[in-house]
Amino acid sequence: MKKTTLLITLSFSFYLAFAQSFTESMFMDYEFSDGTKPTLHVHFTNVGKDAIYDAVKTAFKQKKGKIEKVKSISDEYVVSNFTLENNKTSQATIKLIEVNGQSDLMMSFKNDESVISEQQANNDINYYKVFAKNIAVKAVNLEFDNQISSIEKSIKKKHKEIKQLKKEIVQYEKKVQDAQHSVEQSDATIERCQKDIKEIGESSSHADKQIRQLNQVLRQKSEKDLKKKVKSIEKVNGKLSKTINKHKTKIADLNAKIVSINTLKSANEAQVNDIKSKSAINKSMRKTIKGLNKNILNQIEDIEVKKSLITYEENSIQSLEEKISKNNTEIMLINKQISEHNEEGILNEIKFLESQKKEYIKKTKQSEKKISKHNDQINENKKFILECNSEIEKIKEKISLENVKLEETNQLLKVTRSKKL
Repeated sequence: MKKTTLLITLSFSFYLAFAQSFTESMFMDYEFSDGTKPTLHVHFTNVGKDAIYDAVKTAFKQKKGKIEKVKSISDEYVVSNFTLENNKTSQATIKLIEVNGQSDLMMSFKNDESVISEQQANNDINYYKVFAKNIAVKAVNLEFDNQISSIEKSIKKKHKEIKQLKKEIVQYEKKVQDAQHSVEQSDATIERCQKDIKEIGESSSHADKQIRQLNQVLRQKSEKDLKKKVKSIEKVNGKLSKTINKHKTKIADLNAKIVSINTLKSANEAQVNDIKSKSAINKSMRKTIKGLNKNILNQIEDIEVKKSLITYEENSIQSLEEKISKNNTEIMLINKQISEHNEEGILNEIKFLESQKKEYIKKTKQSEKKISKHNDQINENKKFILECNSEIEKIKEKISLENVKLEETNQLLKVTRSKKL
């Protein structure tokens, strides 16, 4: 590749943030794939080849030019039929080069009259110089736009990270809240268990007292009191029997009403059938049939309601009869105690109280075990709460640092935007 500088008529540099710049070194001879041509050379620092190509493509498109890649040649293009402010149809050959952050844009121009160079086309040369300069400015600005886009993505990412950190704080706070709620529940459970232990202790002491008293009066229980209790139960049974009779009376009354309703229903059904049997049924008859059918449906519904009431009354009778049966069993046991001088009943009561004492001991141990378990849970939850609060503080510190970085990045974005050409 041969490069020979012929003449430099104008040179200028733009130095931007991050050292983006370009230097236009005007015309030189450059060897393209189809031969050596007078070429406008623009050198870039820290401007990528992609940004330059996008600037070239946009600029020629605005001038109605058609850009095509040269086959089998890397980064070389030809542009046809574009028109600048001189209103002359022009063509261009373009080459892009990028090495280690340094890029070069080589552009050879010609129009219908001549090749554009310092020696020829003096009247038109400035149009092409300005056009090349605009492409260079556009390329630098595109590179800036890429940086701005990158910074904006970084800012968006920072916002997302901060949002995620805030979510983590909310999650930890929820865990702390749940753990505190668990501690409160455990405290309430422990309080209930302690209350249960106290009540069980009192019940156990009372059972001990009853056992001592029963042992002292094992054969001294009053037969008079037992017979009095039998009479009291028999009196209750008498009241229950009267109540049963009332329910039976209601059932009989409901059954009588059902019979009466059935009679009316049958009469209505017969009347309907009689009307339907006539050869001609007029509007008035249809209306009568409709009314009778409605009455029949209401009567069926009324019958079902009364049947439900009968079922309720029967269930009530059954329940009362069960109570009477249970009371009779109790009377039989009391009479047995009377006949046996109540010794067996007292012994059974003592046995029952002793079994209750064993149950009290079992329940006390269960409550004590539950208290121990919940104390362990409280300690674990309090430790967990401390750990979560520690993590929350760490995340808050991280958010604070990320906000500082975010502010720095926003300032960088502001500066970068202000440096665009």
